[in-house]
Amino acid sequence: MKYIGSYSAVVYKDEGKIFARDREGEMIAVGESIVDDVRVIQNAINDVNTAGGGRVKLNSGTFVIDEPLILQAKVSLTGEDRGTILQRKAETDTVMIEFNTESSFNYQYVGHFKIDGNAANNASGYAILLGKDRRGNPNFVLFENIEIEDTDGIKFDYGCYWNRFVKVNVRNPVNWAIDMGNDYRIHAVETYSDAQSKPAVFFVGRMLKNGYKYKITLEQTAGTFRSFPYIFIEEIIG
Repeated sequence: MKYIGSYSAVVYKDEGKIFARDREGEMIAVGESIVDDVRVIQNAINDVNTAGGGRVKLNSGTFVIDEPLILQAKVSLTGEDRGTILQRKAETDTVMIEFNTESSFNYQYVGHFKIDGNAANNASGYAILLGKDRRGNPNFVLFENIEIEDTDGIKFDYGCYWNRFVKVNVRNPVNWAIDMGNDYRIHAVETYSDAQSKPAVFFVGRMLKNGYKYKITLEQTAGTFRSFPYIFIEEIIG
């Protein structure tokens, strides 16, 4: 896997403490486990971003999230698969990872950890929020090997493009596994006055699980009503 920049930091827990160190072993931040988890992780993210970019690795352990981790534009965030758990603190209903800075996000890597929404003690809150308040919209970010459980999953707040999700599983969402938000853009408007030799809409999609559906709407605004014939073509690649 490829990360932005060459700088890196590691966050780990030991004997009731949480530590963040750079790749030279120098201390970035230290605090009390659980109480200071977000502060120490955020300090590591900010430090790596300021140094020009790179990766923050969360070692195995449970990290309690009581406010959003703000991912910076030059930072990738990884863990040690299911051994690294981000757990929402009870009665906070907080977003857990948020893309929200003035800079654009491009070509980052986020993955190899589990997000536990602690739904028994929280009424709402997304695991991942992209593009909050139209700030720093994430593009070309690879999300891989993330287990999301007992929480709403991923919300796209505004204009996020060409992001990839590989082996990202959302189990037992409170309301939404994926929420595309309420702020949509019109990608294309076409006007036709006669028969078309090529499809008016050409849509390539993959099968979705759990009853999710794709929807395309064609609207006729004038003239004699016409039907819109369609055809589905199945092609298996690889």
